[in-house]
Amino acid sequence: TFLPGKTFFPIVTRDFSSGPPKPDPAGILHIADAWGLKEEDGAASLIMVGDSVDDMVAGYRAGAATVLLSSEDNQGLEGHECTGVAVGRLDDLVGMLEKGFVERGS
Repeated sequence: TFLPGKTFFPIVTRDFSSGPPKPDPAGILHIADAWGLKEEDGAASLIMVGDSVDDMVAGYRAGAATVLLSSEDNQGLEGHECTGVAVGRLDDLVGMLEKGFVERGS
């Protein structure tokens, strides 16, 4: 593994049996619940990082901040109403998180 000794839980894939697939927010809300986040806050403490409209919509509907991993194929989603921030590389998030994450329109 890339991170020996680290456990990722829960893992939600396309085979997630506790709810419909994205863009439904069920998978993200399942993670929030598994991590003990308060029900009234939902996924407000989470950041959904993805590369598709379904990822952005699911995160938005769950109440999570959304980050688009932008590429030539999905650049049109950068201005989508459910996209909070767009980055070209995942490591661009490090600086954003260190400075205090702020979504567009916040």
